[in-house]
Amino acid sequence: MIKRIAAVLAAGAIALAAGCSAAGNTSTLAPEQHATSAPATPIRSAPTATATVPAPRLTMAQARAVYIRITRPFNVAVAAVNRDVADAAPWRRFRADTLAVASADQAWARHVRAVRWPALVQRYVTAMLRADVPAEIRCDQAMAAAGGMHAATTVFNTNQDCKDNTANTDKIHAILNLPSVD
Repeated sequence: MIKRIAAVLAAGAIALAAGCSAAGNTSTLAPEQHATSAPATPIRSAPTATATVPAPRLTMAQARAVYIRITRPFNVAVAAVNRDVADAAPWRRFRADTLAVASADQAWARHVRAVRWPALVQRYVTAMLRADVPAEIRCDQAMAAAGGMHAATTVFNTNQDCKDNTANTDKIHAILNLPSVD
């Protein structure tokens, strides 16, 4: 696709340059002076982008290490919210930590998208990115917007986005020999 765009742009630039020089010659030089004037600078086409070779897929051992590294900040953010609930933290802190979980989830998704996972893992990662992660983010945002701990608990217990669906995560953990999700 990039090569096609570059080729079209290059052809357009050449056609534009040719059109400007050929149609309606507005030069003030006399016809006999054209032959003796300095030659025009050749038009160079835009460099064509080379097709990027995708990075090789990670091995299972590499995927395990990368998954742990990418997931760590999200797990830390979730642990903070769990502490807030256990400690009956003030609403402001719970709300801020819940929004931090949503941000960590978004960052997690960006990092996970940038990796070429082993084929066996990729299908579950793709499913998480399509359904699970957006639902988790919506749940966290709805809880943060609830206005208080009691209302946030009601959101968590009744909002469809807050239903804990760990099937894809469980599969990834099993494939990568990681501990199961509690």
